[in-house]
Amino acid sequence: MQVNEVVHEVRKLFPEAEIESHLHTEFETYTLDDTDPATQRVKAALTELGLTPEMHPSGGGTDGNVFRLHDISAVVIGMADHNMHTRREYVTIPDMVDAAHLCETLLRRSANQ
Repeated sequence: MQVNEVVHEVRKLFPEAEIESHLHTEFETYTLDDTDPATQRVKAALTELGLTPEMHPSGGGTDGNVFRLHDISAVVIGMADHNMHTRREYVTIPDMVDAAHLCETLLRRSANQ
């Protein structure tokens, strides 16, 4: 159920209540699939490095949302992080090195096209 529908249902349940709701879109979502060129490039580079791509929705707003909104192909790449968005968030050095190798591989492949 969408937020507006829930608010409407609550208003019906509690007609004496004064309920204000102001909703706006923070960012536009998008969905990637295996036919997307940027997704194909990233997956190929990960495979070349012996890494296994794990695709899943992020549920957040990133620069990728803005790029996609303007028809710029983009994939948000996250490295293995721990305790994300907390004071104890960290990334291991090997995961950071893998991320750097991925960036290098993507840049080299792009330069060779």
